[in-house]
Amino acid sequence: MLSVWELFWRMTVGYVTAFLRLIWKPAEKSIRGEIALVTGAGHGLGRLFCIRLAELGATVVAVNKNKARNTETVEILKQMGVTAYGFTADLSKAMFVIHRHSFASYILFTRVASKIREEVGDVTMLINNAGVIYPTDILSLTEEIISNTFHVNVISHFLLIKEFLPNMKQNNHGHIFAMSSQAGLMGTPFMTDYSASKHGIVGLMEGLRHELRRQNMDGIKITCVCSSFVSTSNKQYNCAHTRIHRKEIS
Repeated sequence: MLSVWELFWRMTVGYVTAFLRLIWKPAEKSIRGEIALVTGAGHGLGRLFCIRLAELGATVVAVNKNKARNTETVEILKQMGVTAYGFTADLSKAMFVIHRHSFASYILFTRVASKIREEVGDVTMLINNAGVIYPTDILSLTEEIISNTFHVNVISHFLLIKEFLPNMKQNNHGHIFAMSSQAGLMGTPFMTDYSASKHGIVGLMEGLRHELRRQNMDGIKITCVCSSFVSTSNKQYNCAHTRIHRKEIS
């Protein structure tokens, strides 16, 4: 257990460091030439991520289950004069358990990843942004809703990381980004499944960060953003944009 003085010292160092970074901001890294895959790219934050990544010089791979919306995003990027690709994938079908229903879905999921590697190249920036939310009380949650929430919000993260991390480790170069939520930092009423899934993302990313450090993979960066309410095209839960709290960056 930390002593009072140790705690005071760590807090002081933390505040001083934060203050100095406001004055002398660290240089932003260049992502020009990186291949960035963005899930949930058909609208909202996903589309905005694609546009900003393209502006910074990355080759963008847009992934969304809605082909029409995804195509719109890709067309916007191409009108900007940048290289962009679109792939259709339903992340609610991302499953580990192999049985007669999910086996075909898992194979399809890995085939999309293989197709991306073949047509575009090795992904060096993975932006796990896709998410779903069904705000209701816990007794109204069906098994289908709970399953869909966890498959999209967290299990897909595991599968995409497993697909693209090996090459990042081979080159000790890459960046994995996850969109969590403030609901992943504290329990949230009427969003118990969503909150639990977002807690899972925070645990995944913190664990992965420590794992990579122990493996001396200092060239692979981990970012987990825990946002507050953000206005998106989700008609079920559309709230005013407030602030974004960055949980982990390494």
